[in-house]
Amino acid sequence: MIPEQLGGFADAHLLMADQDSSIFYKDLERDLRGVEFYTSRPCLTYILEGRETFTSFDSFDVELGAAELLLMPREMFLVSDFVSAEGPLRSFLFFFGDTVLDEFLLNTEPSGTTGLGADRPLKIAPSVPVRQYMNALRLVYRPSPRPNPAARIKLLELLYLLHEQDRSGALRATIATAHLHTRKRNIAQIMARHALRNLKVEDYAALSGRSLSTFTREFRGIYGMSPKRWLIEARLAHAKELVTGSDLRISEIAFTIGYENASHFIKAFKLRFGETPKRMRQARNAACGLHAPLLPQAAD
Repeated sequence: MIPEQLGGFADAHLLMADQDSSIFYKDLERDLRGVEFYTSRPCLTYILEGRETFTSFDSFDVELGAAELLLMPREMFLVSDFVSAEGPLRSFLFFFGDTVLDEFLLNTEPSGTTGLGADRPLKIAPSVPVRQYMNALRLVYRPSPRPNPAARIKLLELLYLLHEQDRSGALRATIATAHLHTRKRNIAQIMARHALRNLKVEDYAALSGRSLSTFTREFRGIYGMSPKRWLIEARLAHAKELVTGSDLRISEIAFTIGYENASHFIKAFKLRFGETPKRMRQARNAACGLHAPLLPQAAD
């Protein structure tokens, strides 16, 4: 979950932050592949040096090079890949809080022919003014964990600069669409969309825009149980579908629903459904007249 968990990465440095807005500087020297992440708020990444590839699970795939930008709306689930063969990766990550977005949308008008923005990442081409802005940011500011009111000013400056150059109106439309969704975030929609992702209860609370205690209280009011219990039930139900409807290995199914240990998954599955995944699959195969798959399965 970014930006909340970026502090756990040694290569990501908080440049400045103010309330729910922040700017990070990322500096990678070695390969970093297959990093899965969620955006809990709209994020704009700018490549200073190197190349980075972003992939989503709905076939979106984009490679960013030097001076290119990618705007990622809230609640994007993407995978990042960096290969150091062409040198290090240095980039900025800008996270826009509701206060900054409110002010930007209030003080700008739609432009171009774009209507509603797409609920997907938007790639933005290089430009000299943006490059100069980024170089100045890199030269003037140093990473600091202390709150800095300049963060809001710098984020607004960047948005106004991009909006001024965007003749199509795609940037503002995408931000407006993403910001509209923040007003409609409700727990049921979020859980229906993201229940099978490997996220913690704290992450779901952040996605909903609530504190953990408020999220837990409202969740119990909707579902009659704790978020943790509900997630276990939902993921085990999905596991049962995979056991009876696919030939994935039991260990693969365990990993798919967030279990790192197949033995723990098998124990939880048996407790919930009264038999192990292997036994359930054998019963399915027998009922369908199928032979057991040739691939080795995890032990009972």
